[in-house]
Amino acid sequence: MDDGPLIRRQVFWQSLAIGLGLALSAVLVVLSGVEQKSEWAWYQRVYAEWTGTEADPARRFAGLELTQLNLPDLQRVDRCTSCHAGVTNPDMASAPLPLTQHSALLDSHPPETFGCSVCHAGEGRAVTVAEGHGETPGQHGRLLPARLVASRCFLCHGLEGLPSADTAVVAEGMKLFNTYKCLRCHQIDGAGGSIGPDLSAVASQRNWIEIYAHLLKPDALVPGSTMPDFGLPRLEAAALTAFLLTRLDSREGVRAAGHLALDERVSQTPSPTAPPAAPPGSLLRDYDGRRLFEGLECLVCHRVGLRGGGVGPVLTHIGLARSADWLRDLLLEPGSKFPDGQMPDYELSPGQVDALVGYLGSLR
Repeated sequence: MDDGPLIRRQVFWQSLAIGLGLALSAVLVVLSGVEQKSEWAWYQRVYAEWTGTEADPARRFAGLELTQLNLPDLQRVDRCTSCHAGVTNPDMASAPLPLTQHSALLDSHPPETFGCSVCHAGEGRAVTVAEGHGETPGQHGRLLPARLVASRCFLCHGLEGLPSADTAVVAEGMKLFNTYKCLRCHQIDGAGGSIGPDLSAVASQRNWIEIYAHLLKPDALVPGSTMPDFGLPRLEAAALTAFLLTRLDSREGVRAAGHLALDERVSQTPSPTAPPAAPPGSLLRDYDGRRLFEGLECLVCHRVGLRGGGVGPVLTHIGLARSADWLRDLLLEPGSKFPDGQMPDYELSPGQVDALVGYLGSLR
């Protein structure tokens, strides 16, 4: 009996298996190299330089890796500490973002129990800065500015569980919601009218920018909207937004009562007496100004050319009308240029401001 064909088939399949294995190994090596050049890996290298752990052989050979907080009780997975590596390190109190230590609030809200996105929102599973902060077009999970984080505090603690100042913006939003008689048209938990959309879970359907812009000029965001333009000033629109951000569905809202904090210490952690020296180089990352402009959903309010909304001024030729310094001041502190204006404070980093100024300056 001639076993030649059988042997040849065995050799062929063995060779194919070896070839596929080698190809897979090569792909994994390439992907590993790409991953080591990612943003989170870069920040971990800077953190190692800042803390001096790059000289530790155990640390050096352990390699860089994504850190992940698994929070099954909260139905969340957070990878934020892959970049925010110093949140629990007291030696990093003087470091810039994203390596700085968090405030003393972590004493009562340890990351391994609460994670990050339960308070700050954003997309906890993301592995890039833009996606994690919700700065890519169409993202729902958008990082909350500091003024609106109180809406998340309210979800767990209500108005009575914290000092009144900590949830004052939500309480003001509730008062304004009643003052403007919003329940005449909208429903919340079955109470109210039916002319407008049900707002019971509006924060799970719209991000904070969309809610804020709609409050300022409803028909600009939703053409044909029957909602009246109340002419809200910035602070009232922000307060109403903070209240509406508490309206989450059961999938996103915190449901485990055991996660209520027991210790309500909210003071800031003092800086150490001997802060570590900063490593050479800058922590600022390069941003694409146009992508950041679109990712922050500036087009919800502003128009550039034929694209965008009508809530705010048209920016088609803003580079001719305003200087770079003027634009920078506006982005850093909107109220400095328009005290009665409606543009929210995005709390942008210096790198983001520079990128946006560069892009806006190019619009001529």
